[in-house]
Amino acid sequence: MRLIGSFVRSIERLVDGAPDDNGLMQALRGPHSEFKRAVRQTAPDFRPLPRPERLSIPPAPPSFLVDEETDWRDQLKGTSRAIYAEDVMKKANS
Repeated sequence: MRLIGSFVRSIERLVDGAPDDNGLMQALRGPHSEFKRAVRQTAPDFRPLPRPERLSIPPAPPSFLVDEETDWRDQLKGTSRAIYAEDVMKKANS
């Protein structure tokens, strides 16, 4: 029982996050961030807004995006692949 208890405590220490770089959570932090970024890059550039008439004036970010990790202004740089609400409606009606 002592051997099993010792094993369980050592695994818990690794999973919960050891204070040094050898902890499981610390070791997975970098790959997790890279994976998360790679998955988000596969999403279409959908903008639930009307298509702006002039691209020089960026629209204000919708309130539901304020807690997102990516900066809204970064998404406005490449507008050639953007999908706006009216594009979705045209596709749905065709």
